[in-house]
Amino acid sequence: MADASYIDPQSIVTLGGASVGVMAVANTFYYATGFPGRWSGLIISFAVVFLTNPPSGGLGLLLDVINGCVLFCTSLGISNTVLGGRAGSQGFKSTKAKGRTWNHDWWHD
Repeated sequence: MADASYIDPQSIVTLGGASVGVMAVANTFYYATGFPGRWSGLIISFAVVFLTNPPSGGLGLLLDVINGCVLFCTSLGISNTVLGGRAGSQGFKSTKAKGRTWNHDWWHD
């Protein structure tokens, strides 16, 4: 019979595994401490990328920043899909955007 473990070192280094891990830790951290999950998710995403692939030079640093952003956006998308994007919720969940007109001042909202 196959091993029934859900998370192992091989699965956590894939984009899907790391995204689920970031989502789970950010949501847990939010519910335990009240620290905004979006910020903790971003910090965790960059930590995962920089710890698993230390940058070597300027191009390596740029690629790690891009990979951290991709990991964060993927985990945020998974969180919004799983949680249904409930309006008015906090943490890693989405909030409902305000209605804006086409000439709204986007910078000073």
